[in-house]
Amino acid sequence: MTDHRSEPAFVGFYWTLPVPRFGFTKLPESAEEAAAESRTIRYQRELVRHYAVERCGGRIVGEVPWMEERPDRGGHFAEAYLEKAYAICRAEGATLVYVNFGERYGWRKHMELHALLKNAPVECIALAPRDIEIDGECFNPVKHFQDWRDLLDQRRLAPHEKEDYAKRILALIAPYLPPERSIPDYTAAARFLGEHDARTTTGKPWSADSLRMFLKKYAPPEVG
Repeated sequence: MTDHRSEPAFVGFYWTLPVPRFGFTKLPESAEEAAAESRTIRYQRELVRHYAVERCGGRIVGEVPWMEERPDRGGHFAEAYLEKAYAICRAEGATLVYVNFGERYGWRKHMELHALLKNAPVECIALAPRDIEIDGECFNPVKHFQDWRDLLDQRRLAPHEKEDYAKRILALIAPYLPPERSIPDYTAAARFLGEHDARTTTGKPWSADSLRMFLKKYAPPEVG
């Protein structure tokens, strides 16, 4: 019988964003099933497994996939899933491993998630993304995300979707909306939305001008 006690143990944490316009809004709890539905999850899983098993000679003792609650992010929703991963780490004496996409390419930054992981109660290792082979083909995460962005740019929100999406954008930029009739910092708010990969209701990047027009239409009367 193999004694695994001398092998380093790892727990993989993988995440992705929902794409409501294409019906991609739920992720299976099983990492294997999640990887079958999401190439982003599969990519992270392959990268983590290569590091843990092939590079470190260790073993994967747990895997936790997570999908954001909404496209414009809300990192606090990750807490329950992170706690699940932390519990496995504590029970198995394992290290949590995840991929930090923003570390090398600047794509898919998730400041809220990384802030939570920075204060994790267990040891964590962030892997830098790189091209790897999946199913005999080179998987480039930047190209993958760019392809998704190009596809989404071609799909405008339907009228019934705009009101709900507008509420999410307003909640996201709330810190940049001053009380009463003070002038919002349009440039800073637009930059913040860009860092979070949030787009306008027509699928374009936010600018100070587009945000000003958006607030005139959707913001409460006392703002903007």
